[in-house]
Amino acid sequence: MMRTAMRSVLLLCIAAHKSATALTPGKVIVVGSHNQDLITSGARIPRPGETVLHDTFSQAFGGKGANQAVQAALLGAETHFVGKVGDDAYGAAALENLRDRGVIIDNVRTTITAPTGVAFVAVGAEDETNSIVVVPGANFELAPDDVDAAIFDGAGVLLCQLEIPQATTLRALEVAAAAGCVSVLNAAPVPPGGVDDALLRAASIVCPNEVELALLAGANEKATAATVAGAVCAAKDLQRRGAKCVLATLGGNGSLLVEGDLA
Repeated sequence: MMRTAMRSVLLLCIAAHKSATALTPGKVIVVGSHNQDLITSGARIPRPGETVLHDTFSQAFGGKGANQAVQAALLGAETHFVGKVGDDAYGAAALENLRDRGVIIDNVRTTITAPTGVAFVAVGAEDETNSIVVVPGANFELAPDDVDAAIFDGAGVLLCQLEIPQATTLRALEVAAAAGCVSVLNAAPVPPGGVDDALLRAASIVCPNEVELALLAGANEKATAATVAGAVCAAKDLQRRGAKCVLATLGGNGSLLVEGDLA
């Protein structure tokens, strides 16, 4: 959640820069996912084929898009969320939570053909490991036509992720560009087949962490994460594929901004 909050601060800074009053957060559009997180915690996570007993169970609202939208709203931005949930109890709770947090949900659709997305999270306390299985559900039914160009009027920034169909993300990025809106592609999770270069070209800023940066560039994950030089090489590769600006979070190594010839 900390990286989510940090990236939301970045977005609000960009939006404020484009707004009339520099100290006032601008209008933020988030196009992305919502998941219901189902979380268990115990001494360790099971090995393949093994059953273990865990101590606690909890539920939380999640999904990269919804998390970003809530953080942006809590930081004072006029935040519009574009997403899709199922016609079920999780979907109803999601809408209520977003509304209560100040997120504008006029463009959140409800579908009867898929359930609300869920994430099953198992946490091992002793060795600090976790296992996460995500069932996208309604998130994968969010279509390009669900992105209404009208909501971008007056917007300062768009945030997209990769938990919805890439065609929908591309539509949002293209609409944002046409509206003169700065767009940030939070490049997570990286799909098994990679990311369409069209998304890298369309985004104003591509924002991966060190692991995602390596996956996007087809580089060695350990080498990319171990040194800033490795991360710069990976970011330059994304530039060659069309990315205008790469802002990567590198864990203990801080952050890296690569734009043009500057790094």
